[in-house]
Amino acid sequence: MSADNTGPTEAELLERITTALHDECDRRGITLTPGDAIKTQKYVDLVLEEFLGDVENPPVTMSWFKFGRTTPAGGGGVALAEPETTVSPTNQGDRTAEFLSMDSTDFQDFYRFGSYEPSLEHANEPLLPFLRRYYHIHAPDRFHELYLVNVRLREALQELRRATDPETNKQLSRAAGEQLYRDVAQLTSRLEILLCDDYVYYPVATVIPQYLRLLEQSFAGMATQETELATHERYTFALEIEDFYNEVAWTKIAHCISRETAVGPGADTLKEQSKNALRDFEPEFTAEVENLKETCIRVGAFPAPSDYPARTDETSSTLEELLRVASQPVDEDLGVDDPAITDNTQEDTDE
Repeated sequence: MSADNTGPTEAELLERITTALHDECDRRGITLTPGDAIKTQKYVDLVLEEFLGDVENPPVTMSWFKFGRTTPAGGGGVALAEPETTVSPTNQGDRTAEFLSMDSTDFQDFYRFGSYEPSLEHANEPLLPFLRRYYHIHAPDRFHELYLVNVRLREALQELRRATDPETNKQLSRAAGEQLYRDVAQLTSRLEILLCDDYVYYPVATVIPQYLRLLEQSFAGMATQETELATHERYTFALEIEDFYNEVAWTKIAHCISRETAVGPGADTLKEQSKNALRDFEPEFTAEVENLKETCIRVGAFPAPSDYPARTDETSSTLEELLRVASQPVDEDLGVDDPAITDNTQEDTDE
């Protein structure tokens, strides 16, 4: 409890939930290491959705951000710049008062006996299939498709990174490389459309496409390399464009979502932080994309006009099929287990 005994802080509330989660994982012999912080956040979110899902003013600050709904006071999303709020059990609705009175044992009962997805049986599956399952069920309708497209793009970037790594025995055939390019071209096109179709993305709608075009160009150029694709320089470039997507391009998009979805005692602070993150970022973003393009050219991955695979009905997957696959909560990581990639090494455990 807080020092003045008026009620728990947000961090104390979330600590009750994470304690319950780890106790139940220990009971089942499941290990959620610090590297599984994203999954831990999702399991915390399942409790918040169960007990506070219909509460207009919840006692915990949260918003949808890079990997789904996050709680800054619990370590997810953007850290709150102001002291967290102490929540008093008085003057609260029945559901909130009930939530504030629950202890870690109550929350452990939820994890042990409750019906929720992803269940703890999925706790140790690869991150992207886990997130696909989570988004498929829990992402708001407004952002549902966007999060699924994001997962598939991240899978494609992983595929490219692995195929360029000279330290592995993975090879991307010409046909597989061309199909991967077509998939990425359709996904980036759909992402651009989604950004233009909702006012919430207006700070990024005309900026992010600079990177998306380079992404498509990079996959087109890489598709022509075949067995000569894997070099240290191209691997470094693949790491750079993957990191730029995750940490810059997607993060800016996620700030748009966070500013729109923030609720709870620190919502205004969270919205202001996202607003600041989106202010005047275009010049630096454009310069970084230009630097990436120069690197793409230098490592021989920028395509000539003849390098673009033809988009024909016979060879090009439809966007609807891509999204159908992306939206299915399957057990396998479609991005890792692509039969088009010859893999003679141990499964990549990055994430």
